[in-house]
Amino acid sequence: MNLSSLSPDRIQHEISENPRLRSGLWLILFIILTWGSLVWSDYNLSRYKAVRSLERDLVALSEIESAAVWQQRAAKADQSVKLYQQQFGLSESPGLAMAKLQSDLSLLTDESQGVGVKIKVGTPQYLAHIKASRIRARVRLSLTPEALITFLTKLSHEPRIISIEQLNIDMKRGRWVVDATVVSYFIIEGQQT
Repeated sequence: MNLSSLSPDRIQHEISENPRLRSGLWLILFIILTWGSLVWSDYNLSRYKAVRSLERDLVALSEIESAAVWQQRAAKADQSVKLYQQQFGLSESPGLAMAKLQSDLSLLTDESQGVGVKIKVGTPQYLAHIKASRIRARVRLSLTPEALITFLTKLSHEPRIISIEQLNIDMKRGRWVVDATVVSYFIIEGQQT
């Protein structure tokens, strides 16, 4: 077939006479329509994702409350921090804070009638996020079952925050041996390292 000799009548005649040409043209048309359909589908999918993203952003923005609400929440959080800080011990130096914690723990163990009391107080660690120092202490003593309950009750009802980090209790010779790591918090004047 010569391209220069093709006229509209000749092309029409070739299409009607040649079944391979006819099916090839239908196949090319099908491929072009399929490609167009896929491109259109990708375009619609990208537009759908963009709209969904805008919807999510709108929902997220609508959930954010006004600045006044955030200021009220910040004031409540500040009040909570101050309430907890009132339960922290106050001290002029790290050494005095350690001595105060050791004295408090000695008093608790004496009131509980502990035997063989050993108290080892660690050095204060400053925690910037609460603006206070954490002091760990290890308490080891031997108690009767009734005294054990008294000791744990007094420790948990201490007006200052003293929490038990680790507690090991063993029975030896009819007495409970308590090995506890406790933590207390102090506001130490001038310590911010």
